[in-house]
Amino acid sequence: MRSLLKININSNRIYGLDILRALAIFFVVLAHGDKLMPPERYKYIHYFVFDGVAIFFVLSGFLIGGILIKILNKKVLTFGGMLHFWKRRWFRTLPNYFLILSILLILNLLFTPNFTILDKLQYFIFSQNLFWEHPAFFPEAWSLSIEEWFYLLIPIIIYVFIRILKFSPKKAVLIAAIVILITVTLYRYFLHINLDIDSYQTWDKMIRRQVFTRLDSLMYGIIGAYIYFYFRDFWKKNKMGSLFSRDLSVYNGTI
Repeated sequence: MRSLLKININSNRIYGLDILRALAIFFVVLAHGDKLMPPERYKYIHYFVFDGVAIFFVLSGFLIGGILIKILNKKVLTFGGMLHFWKRRWFRTLPNYFLILSILLILNLLFTPNFTILDKLQYFIFSQNLFWEHPAFFPEAWSLSIEEWFYLLIPIIIYVFIRILKFSPKKAVLIAAIVILITVTLYRYFLHINLDIDSYQTWDKMIRRQVFTRLDSLMYGIIGAYIYFYFRDFWKKNKMGSLFSRDLSVYNGTI
């Protein structure tokens, strides 16, 4: 009986990442609880809800950034290397995504009056919320769209910095993250002063769920991975107990 309840845990597991994942899931579930709880009760819970998706973005940047840094430490980033990286990422996410997308399209074509598929083709290239509000169709796809553009753009930018601008791999990773972080922050400030964002709902549609306004969350994760790999002594000195003390190489980038 004891053997049935036993769980084998890798001794190199980074428990801090697991705790952050658990918190992110908890906050996402709690955020959607407003649809299940009376408003007069949920209004008190609302003050304790953080953006769980943002935590997932930072975790993704940390883990994917770590994978890219390890690739760069082994060899110079080539187009073949980028293609291999993209295939590994896309085979983890795209099959299930396209399956669900296809099912939704078929169901809506069968049961939704005046439904057209032409304006839904953008979902196949994740362009439905690049610089504009995410459509009502398949609303859950907004965060995956941000992730997929992150997977696509970061290797390309690092490749350009290394191959064309002749940066070292170490410098290319950091500068790529900082450039995107500053650019996105300035763009959000531009939206802030030019749009009438007077409610949470408007902010959620025009800033929170757009691709270009949320790439900065992933850059914070990449900067974290940069510190972890290139300033290991600083990382160990400032870590919390053993939460982030294990070897990141045991993770394959799956969040």
